[in-house]
Amino acid sequence: MKRFKENLFKVLNGMSIGIVVALTPSAIFGNIIGAFDAPLLSTLLSFPVTLLCLTIGVCIGLQFKLDPISLCTLAIATMLSGGAFQGIVDGAIMLQGSGDVLNATLGAVLTLILIHYLGDRLKAYKLLILPGLAVMVVGTITSFTAGPVGAVTQFIGMVVETFTTLQPLPMSVLIAISFGLIVVSPLSTVAVALLIQLSGIGSAAANVGVTATAMTLAVLNYRSNGLGTAMAHFLGSPKIQMANFIKAPIMIVPGLAAGAVSAIFVPLFNAVGTPMSAGFGVSGAIGPLGHLGLTGYDPYNIFVAIFVFIAVPAVVSFIMAFLFRNVFKLVHDEQYMLELFLKKQKQGGRTK
Repeated sequence: MKRFKENLFKVLNGMSIGIVVALTPSAIFGNIIGAFDAPLLSTLLSFPVTLLCLTIGVCIGLQFKLDPISLCTLAIATMLSGGAFQGIVDGAIMLQGSGDVLNATLGAVLTLILIHYLGDRLKAYKLLILPGLAVMVVGTITSFTAGPVGAVTQFIGMVVETFTTLQPLPMSVLIAISFGLIVVSPLSTVAVALLIQLSGIGSAAANVGVTATAMTLAVLNYRSNGLGTAMAHFLGSPKIQMANFIKAPIMIVPGLAAGAVSAIFVPLFNAVGTPMSAGFGVSGAIGPLGHLGLTGYDPYNIFVAIFVFIAVPAVVSFIMAFLFRNVFKLVHDEQYMLELFLKKQKQGGRTK
């Protein structure tokens, strides 16, 4: 059982890091470059997103210290399992979106099992047999699991969609909490938002929930992992804390509380958003820009965009972090320490 838990957390850690690596370039620089009308740079920045499942495979493989042949095999099989690859048409490789993270991770686990049981037995034929075998076996299995695994996202989307039938205030609070939970899970907030076409106040509430959760995690994470990693929580993705969330679910409660409180201001100021802006936090200023794109760039709307989407979550995140860590004493720094820094600490290193 102990071995199973260790391997599970290795998979989750690798998955978390891979997501951040693939999504951060576009999230941080995408809207900035877009403002300068640089289509080439915008296209280049969107490329890592299409390789999301590949980076997940690489990062999971590094967690297990795989040799080069096994690592590359795992990366290829994980990319294939995600479903972004749509085939080859007239010699052109067709990719659609970034793929399903859940199915990709399932493919990674199946490939790891294949490597574990066959890798050493193949000996000198490993290079010749393992990559092709993984592509055929894992690719076939995950092509059948894609539907059922995708149904998980659809079910979560249906649950969230029921909240949109409520009055604006309870709707905003419940959606913010829901998206705060989803953003530290293997599910994609963007996929859920697009699935149910979440828009208007509901979209803004989702965005604020993600932002507040990410900012609170960043504040609580700072003392354990440093400033750079703290910033990665809201500029990249709070999924970097996924493994810690599985270990100690209570660590997410301050973030959910911050999201709930911040969401109160959404209907009060009539903040809105689009299905595309709903699943993102403050990264790339997608939430504020989504609001301004719908309401216009007059001074009041700019104030609402900055106040509701950035200022309120930032202030509330500090308050909730202080309350839950110093007053209620329900969370502590070690619960937010990432595996990389935990290993350094065990080895006697010093984390700033």
